[in-house]
Amino acid sequence: MAEATDSGLRTIPLIDPETGDELMTSVAAEFEYEGQTFLVVTPVDEVVSIIRIEGTEEEESLQELEIEEFPAVASAVNEAMKQWNLKVEPRGNELVLVGDIPEDLFEDCDELEVETDDGEDRTLLILMEIDTGDTTYLVAANMGYILYPALDEGESARPLTTDELASMQAVFDEVYREMDKAAEED
Repeated sequence: MAEATDSGLRTIPLIDPETGDELMTSVAAEFEYEGQTFLVVTPVDEVVSIIRIEGTEEEESLQELEIEEFPAVASAVNEAMKQWNLKVEPRGNELVLVGDIPEDLFEDCDELEVETDDGEDRTLLILMEIDTGDTTYLVAANMGYILYPALDEGESARPLTTDELASMQAVFDEVYREMDKAAEED
């Protein structure tokens, strides 16, 4: 079976083959499987989500903005982020914080538990609430690392397709367990 190895601080662009969008990532693990090199990568920059609060106070719902929706709120978000000397920009299929992140940015943040589309629980740190007058938005960061399974293509990597990931889910689950085990030992 696959065995994860520590790959140091190697960085590699993760390139979406459909759009050409690029996200700079660090390699958290790499392994050989059936003659190919696979990677587990994590974004170099802090990934954030912009969440729209919809409904009334009695029946609020939260809706994460799609990357295509960000330009409509970018100026309001980035005006609010100026207090931290940061801005939010799209990179690849993600929104990332750009600038020197202050050490105290993540202190005293409220936490929000959400369920992802695949039924997993995810904890978000609410960095900021922005009221535009019409709508309220939250700027939220993931608590913990975001990991992407990818195929090493030499100078870059590409995310696995849904079918590739489905066929290799057990392999990546094993690699994630090994990574967790190694982190606990450190």
